[in-house]
Amino acid sequence: VMDEATGYRKPNAATESVEQTIFDRDSGPVTLSSRQAEQGFKWCNTCRVIRPPRASHCADCNACVLRFDHHCPFVNNCVGQRN
Repeated sequence: VMDEATGYRKPNAATESVEQTIFDRDSGPVTLSSRQAEQGFKWCNTCRVIRPPRASHCADCNACVLRFDHHCPFVNNCVGQRN
């Protein structure tokens, strides 16, 4: 929603930054904003990072892979965004 007087966007309930706290047992509380949660960002307990949408943790490689499709046992590598 635009403010006609200033020409800037007015914050509303949907765009306000409401923080969601996720507790990680090793590193303590992690803050995830409402915008990140709406966009599909999630917390990876294994890597201890905030994962972007469509990223998944590969148990074989022990790493988060962006746009993860599958782990190929023939080349021992994940098939994702860059390959």
